[in-house]
Amino acid sequence: FGGPFFSLVLLEKKFFELVKRGFAHKRKMLLGNLKSFYDVQKLEKGFEECDISPTARAENLSLDQWQCLGKKIRTKEEGREMSRHPLRG
Repeated sequence: FGGPFFSLVLLEKKFFELVKRGFAHKRKMLLGNLKSFYDVQKLEKGFEECDISPTARAENLSLDQWQCLGKKIRTKEEGREMSRHPLRG
């Protein structure tokens, strides 16, 4: 139980959480929608590295940009969480 499959499931959950938060408020800029959930510096750096305009709306991003942003804003704790065996803690 656990292992690579568990990591993929957790990654998928985090990815869809990001997308859901990005689309939470219609007609608002993506950065504004995500600021209350993620570190602003990581968001701004992620936007720059993923070639996302600071004024972009969620519907303007490609799937590749969403995936890139998800990787860039992941915290160190989340990275450890995904590599840890669920039963061993």
